[in-house]
Amino acid sequence: AVLTIIFICAVLGALFYVWRDDNNDERD
Repeated sequence: AVLTIIFICAVLGALFYVWRDDNNDERD
């Protein structure tokens, strides 16, 4: 169960990072 939570957190974190990085394109 713990591994599942860690996996989900890792995936969500990666997706959020990519989304935030893509959304920051206007800042450049």
